[in-house]
Order: sequence, then C-alpha cells, then structure tokens
Amino acid sequence: MNGLLPRPRAVPTKRLLALGIGLVVSFSAICLSILWEMAQKDFQHAKEGATNLVASIASEIDRNIELYDLSLQAVADGIKLPEISNISPELRQVVLFDRAATAKDLGSILVLNAAGDVTLDSRTLTPRRANLADHDFFRVHRARSDVGLFISPPWVTQEGEYLISLSFGLQY
Repeated sequence: MNGLLPRPRAVPTKRLLALGIGLVVSFSAICLSILWEMAQKDFQHAKEGATNLVASIASEIDRNIELYDLSLQAVADGIKLPEISNISPELRQVVLFDRAATAKDLGSILVLNAAGDVTLDSRTLTPRRANLADHDFFRVHRARSDVGLFISPPWVTQEGEYLISLSFGLQY
C-alpha cells in the first residue's frame, strides 16, 4: 500500500520561518504606524491645550494689571484733590482706595511723599513707618514724572517676602 497513497508534500522549514517573520514584521510595522499617528495627535492636542492655557493666563494677567492700574490712577487723582487732607482718615480711605485695593493678592496700596516715606496705606488708617526711596518703583517716578504705570522687577522685603510692585507717579 505504500505506493498507492501519495506522500504529503513537505513544506520547507525555511519558507515557513520566512513567512512567520514577514507576518511579525508586517504587524509590527502596522502597530508602529498607528502608535506614531496617535502620538502625533496627542502632541497636537497638548500643544493646543498649552496655547489655550497661555492665552487664558495672559488675558487674566492683563486684566489684573489693568484693574491695579485703574486703582492706582484713582488714588493718584484723589490725592490731587485739595480737600482730601481736610477730611477724616476713615472717609479719606473710602475716597482714595476702592474695593479692588483690598483684593486678596494685591497687597497694600501705599502713598509715598517726595522723600519716599509712606504717608497712606490702603490696609490701615495708621500707615507703617517706612521709607521706600531706594526702590526702583520710587526712583523711576522721581526721575521722570511721565512714566505712568511701572512694574518693578521682583524684590525681597525685610520679612523675606518676594514682591513685584506696581507704581503710578503723580503728574502735576
């Protein structure tokens, strides 16, 4: 009976191995392509998100600086009123310092005299004794009265606080 049944044809091992390797490489290439495309889309979404975040933060900073500038201008205009020194300290606080002046992270609005001494403080009726004549925000307005709003570089207080000062000089 040996001669009646055809013997099954043997597939060469090298062909099977090559076919297996080819399939693995093909699937790997497809997976790599899909992963690359997903990574590119994720990168694009992250880039758009970062751009939106920066735009939002910039808008918020711009709005806050504008509010602070308006508060400082209101104080500068109020100080010029001839009757301001004749009214009670409580009423002067209300007239000079609006509600924006008491914002959480704003700090104090200080009024300095020509020597740099603190004469008024938005947070209290009795201003602290301090001279700030050695700071950039004071010197810039002393040198030029037309500067307008000045934003100082960061500086450190005697208590170790880091601050950025916004100042507005009087123009007489």
